[in-house]
Amino acid sequence: MPIKSRLTLLTAQRQIATGEKLSLRQLANLTGIPKNFLSRLNRNEVKLVDLEHIARLCEFFQCEVGDILVYEKPTKEKKDG
Repeated sequence: MPIKSRLTLLTAQRQIATGEKLSLRQLANLTGIPKNFLSRLNRNEVKLVDLEHIARLCEFFQCEVGDILVYEKPTKEKKDG
């Protein structure tokens, strides 16, 4: 899928800034977003996104939508032949 999540990067940046580890379970508790959604988002397995969840993440991390979700152009695979 060409849309990728940067949730791992955001949680790591927060950990560096605060010195405290932030697990997905803690993030779920702090934002009210279901842990299973955060886990699927983190693994880039989300097919549908609730914009309320993204808004809560933006508020929590003090960032923009583009800091959470990024479009990566698909690369063309060369065929042997």
